[in-house]
Amino acid sequence: MQLNLIHLFPELLNLSGDRGNITVLTKRCRLRDISLSVEKVSLEEEFSLSEADFLYLGNGSEKDLPRITQKLLEKKADLLTFREKGGVILASGNTYPILGTLFSIGEKNFPGVGLLQMETHSSDTRMTGNVVVNTPFGILTGFENHMGKTRLGASVTPLGTLITGNGNNGEDRTEGAVYKNIF
Repeated sequence: MQLNLIHLFPELLNLSGDRGNITVLTKRCRLRDISLSVEKVSLEEEFSLSEADFLYLGNGSEKDLPRITQKLLEKKADLLTFREKGGVILASGNTYPILGTLFSIGEKNFPGVGLLQMETHSSDTRMTGNVVVNTPFGILTGFENHMGKTRLGASVTPLGTLITGNGNNGEDRTEGAVYKNIF
């Protein structure tokens, strides 16, 4: 089996060592006799989703999110087609909120890409620390460091329920978002 992964904007989206996620995915595929082709695409490059099975967006600096979102909005029709055909999108850190309909940086609101029905608004409270989440895939652990409060819309389900941490908003005990094959 062959999978084609597009690693979007790794020059900007590696704030948390996100290239390591690609290394882990590559190794996990190899252990399952799956050949994984990884295409790195910079923000300035054009890219096609026609051969892609999987898109990955890592965590980046807030100052870059508006430019990254604009680039993704230019590909919105292709991204919606990719989503509807079962393509997988994994977004970590602060690229997950830009896939929603709106996100805030400080006092300023920005339109999101619109692949997920959700909004993320800035808060005055920094939520940081270890996170443990009960998911249908098992227990997941990680680290959070954000000031955004994400509210999921009716069509989006949380990735899981918090055991420890603040999660999406520090209030409803949810973490992450899932819609079709977008995580």
